[in-house]
Amino acid sequence: MIRALALLLTLALGACGPIPRPFQPEDKGAAANPLLRLPDRGGVVVPPVAGLPEAAGRAFAEAVAEALRAHDIPANTRVGNRDSLILDLRAAAEPGGRVGVESNLVDPQGAALVEGRHVDVVPRAPDAPAEWAGLAKQVAEAIANAIKPDALAQRDRLPVRIAAPQGAPGDGGLALMRALAFHLERAGVKLTDDPRAPALAVEGEVAIGPAPAIQGAEARRVAVRWRVTDPEGEELGRIDLANAVPARAVDRQWAELSFEIAAATAEAVRELVERFRAAAAR
Repeated sequence: MIRALALLLTLALGACGPIPRPFQPEDKGAAANPLLRLPDRGGVVVPPVAGLPEAAGRAFAEAVAEALRAHDIPANTRVGNRDSLILDLRAAAEPGGRVGVESNLVDPQGAALVEGRHVDVVPRAPDAPAEWAGLAKQVAEAIANAIKPDALAQRDRLPVRIAAPQGAPGDGGLALMRALAFHLERAGVKLTDDPRAPALAVEGEVAIGPAPAIQGAEARRVAVRWRVTDPEGEELGRIDLANAVPARAVDRQWAELSFEIAAATAEAVRELVERFRAAAAR
């Protein structure tokens, strides 16, 4: 009975259009990107960050240059030549004690090559470069991922990390997470549980409410919404499932119900992963 009911769950794939390619110029393929010749050019010059007090702007720029060098990208805050690329950064206050930064890497003629936006908490000591390390790392990784072909190639091998959905009864979120992991592994999707590893993220939320009786028996409406995001937090799609099931299935047979919900979810997640990999490979 559970299987028959669970298979009636309606599946809606998040319609987000083409998979976003953060900080990647749409009209430049990897082979045509002039940044791939970066080691033979004048490196990257990072001027003081606009929108901050002078000392803080210089400290932030130093942190970004250091982070770029950690990716083997020549960078400094003072010296350039006619072939140097310029990384313009502009900071602005965000709600909740955070700071947002717009980044724009331009060529010597001023043409935009890589653009992005990054947000983090405001440093306690903004005049110290080390205090900007977290935000500087975000900026540098975005630039490196856009201009280094080996970094782009890594994107098609990213694993998937699943979080236990919120809102399930008892430890039902853990059961649902494990069931989805089982079905994704069967579908050939590589998984990771390392919170530090770059990965596509799958997060879910369960909502259980009243529903009309089923053949005279008490019923519940079970709705599950999944959200899939890339390593930069950009949403790739949503998967919505909902159906009425017997109340006893929710109260006493959640493990079986989780297995069927996960089976209905896994194919849509796999499709989103494949779309992301195809976009990253272009």
